Amino acid sequence: MRMILWLILARVVKSIMGIAKVGGPDVITPNLLAGLSSLTQDGHWRVRLGVFEVCSKLAQQFGREYYAKNLEAIFIKFLSDMASAVREEGIEQLRLLVEEFKSEWVIHSYLPKMNEAINKEKQGYLYRMTALNSILGLISVLSKEQLSQHIVPILAKSGKDPVPNVRFCVCKIIKKLLPQLDPSIVSSKLKGLLSELCEDQDKDVQYYAKVALNAIQLLFSQSNFLSIHTQARVVSLI
Repeated sequence: MRMILWLILARVVKSIMGIAKVGGPDVITPNLLAGLSSLTQDGHWRVRLGVFEVCSKLAQQFGREYYAKNLEAIFIKFLSDMASAVREEGIEQLRLLVEEFKSEWVIHSYLPKMNEAINKEKQGYLYRMTALNSILGLISVLSKEQLSQHIVPILAKSGKDPVPNVRFCVCKIIKKLLPQLDPSIVSSKLKGLLSELCEDQDKDVQYYAKVALNAIQLLFSQSNFLSIHTQARVVSLI
């Protein structure tokens, strides 16, 4: 019986997109939005996943203003969903929104909500990790300067989280972000943090910190090699 119920609910959620494509945003009534919001509390994770997917597609179809007014409060709940599959799909849908709405939306709309999720009292560490992992969905539209100003401070603070899983999550994210970060910011803001985490009491934190630190050293050595090689070519041409 429960299986049949969630299948029906999932189909209802999916059908909303067809209604919106035909009738436009006006057919998405307050009652329908309230229904979507209530489904984020449904007991079956596939139904909740479908809600966040629909919210993302509606936002892409109707734009930033519609999202801010009608969908943001519903969609952002993916950060604190109980199921890892739903949180992961939420990050993927977020990435699609980022591609549509660009850096200004990330900085002024999403990042404040993400920070709330990270800093919320008594928030489970898995939800903090989800918020941090969502950073990787933002980098395609953020400049080095924006990453330095808005993302690096979040990583630096979260690197001191009391939960080891969050700390090694930060190490993993730093490693993946390295090609997009300003080397001077890496040296001044993140290298010291990773050095501290290499001495962490948790062995997993130590491991991922060392991996990230080694990646920094490799990146810097490659940059120095390219710089020396370029200078040598210039001299030879002279």
